[in-house]
Amino acid sequence: MIAGSRFEQVRAAIEQIGALQIYDQIVQQTTVISNCSWLLALGLQAFVLLVMLLYFAVADFLYVGRLAAYLCIIEQPDSPPEPVVTMQPISPVGTDSHRSPLQPASEDDILSDIPLRGPAPQPS
Repeated sequence: MIAGSRFEQVRAAIEQIGALQIYDQIVQQTTVISNCSWLLALGLQAFVLLVMLLYFAVADFLYVGRLAAYLCIIEQPDSPPEPVVTMQPISPVGTDSHRSPLQPASEDDILSDIPLRGPAPQPS
């Protein structure tokens, strides 16, 4: 019943305003939209163009990066460079030159494969 009474109120308001006045308002609003349509179309085209330019800029950046990576791979030598061999200084037997830097120095080097010097010969 409430919905029916609301419908009756709307119908009465439309009849009071008049069909001619409603028609004039619709024509006026559509005319405003029609007059601004070129502006709306231009704005939409500009937005689409901007999105396309950003997309192409990112795509080209990634493409150039991929080409640079390919060139870097191609220009690398086929085999790794030969290691540089340097001679360690020769030191007298019994010194700690044979010890690796990771090995701690100790008085009793049991695992050493370099023999220590024996006792000095006694003069007779």
